[in-house]
Amino acid sequence: MTIKNAMISSLAHDLGTPLTRVMVAMDLLERGLGDQKSLWLRTRGSLSTLRSMMDSVKYMHALELGQASLRLQPVVLAKAIAEALELVQAQVEAKGLRLKVFP
Repeated sequence: MTIKNAMISSLAHDLGTPLTRVMVAMDLLERGLGDQKSLWLRTRGSLSTLRSMMDSVKYMHALELGQASLRLQPVVLAKAIAEALELVQAQVEAKGLRLKVFP
């Protein structure tokens, strides 16, 4: 799979979650439901995630054009898992489910 195909596949899948979170938060704010500060912080986090994804897309595009080089770096797995769970939390809650991580 080329970087471009991987990017398109990733975008199609990964952009949906933060966009859904923003839409749910906006709907709740519009209806006067939920804790405004919490909804604001979640929405801001989702928008930050979207911005990060767009930066990644630009970087992958530059990689494919040969205008950038791949930067590998270590990742703290527990932090990556926590961030991934945070991304899907709104969808999970909307379905009446809970996620639990075991150490």
